Amino acid sequence: MAWDIRAPAYKPHASQFAYGLHGSCTLLGLAACDVISKGMGAWVGDPHTVAPDPASIANVQMVMWRIYQDARGQGLCWPNGAATQQQMIAEAKRLSLPIKDVLWYTDTQPYDAWVGFLHRYVAWASPRPFPLLVQVANGQALYDAETGKHDEAGLACHAFCIYGTQTDPNSPAAGGYIVCDGDNPVIDSKPVLYSLATLAQARPISMIAFDYVTAMPQHR
Repeated sequence: MAWDIRAPAYKPHASQFAYGLHGSCTLLGLAACDVISKGMGAWVGDPHTVAPDPASIANVQMVMWRIYQDARGQGLCWPNGAATQQQMIAEAKRLSLPIKDVLWYTDTQPYDAWVGFLHRYVAWASPRPFPLLVQVANGQALYDAETGKHDEAGLACHAFCIYGTQTDPNSPAAGGYIVCDGDNPVIDSKPVLYSLATLAQARPISMIAFDYVTAMPQHR
């Protein structure tokens, strides 16, 4: 299959279940957005590393942990790492992570509103997609388009980062959106791929689009 892939230079994927946290999906999604936006500016590992990769699993999880520590200190998340859209907007400002646009939280988000937001900032964005922090109401409906692996059964409110598209020009219904979802079982080996139909089943309820801090580098 001749995939057409549109994605930023750094493509994070990592589990949210690190540092003893079990409700930190929103923080991991924000960490992924931070890495995509800042590139090497989001590297928190050993400065003497020969080939540092800010999108590595270890670094994304470490960025998540640092966000957690800061957010807890400011009352911007709960002890398990759970957080609201308003709290993550406040935390993004503390991280100097620029916000481009917000689709504000509502229990029932109109289909045209969230699809239009996805198209504007990911699928149709030029010259590259922007990272989005997305919150959904029915996380158990999410499954990877390539492997069929599901998020955990019974998962309701959930969050993740969308940052690109992977499609087949000869079959527009194939492929979908490239995602860093810390709950999906495949996330330790690759980014997740969610079709638009899968996202609709998950019922998006809020989105935040972030801008880039770094100039556009060569794709890795």
